[in-house]
Amino acid sequence: MVHKFKVSGRGPFPFDMLRYDEAWPVETMDALKLAAFDRREITLLANREPTVARWESFGWLVTSKLY
Repeated sequence: MVHKFKVSGRGPFPFDMLRYDEAWPVETMDALKLAAFDRREITLLANREPTVARWESFGWLVTSKLY
């Protein structure tokens, strides 16, 4: 099952979370947002449910789960 969710944050994107949650950006625009530093929301797909507490430890929020 593939999980779709959104994360929101600002500053450096925690790239290790992509590996940890086995996730990838949904669309090209989401991938481009990874390099920005202002507040942004990124839609991701993953092979597992997002680890909400770990995202929060990097200062990012899982804003929605869109199964």
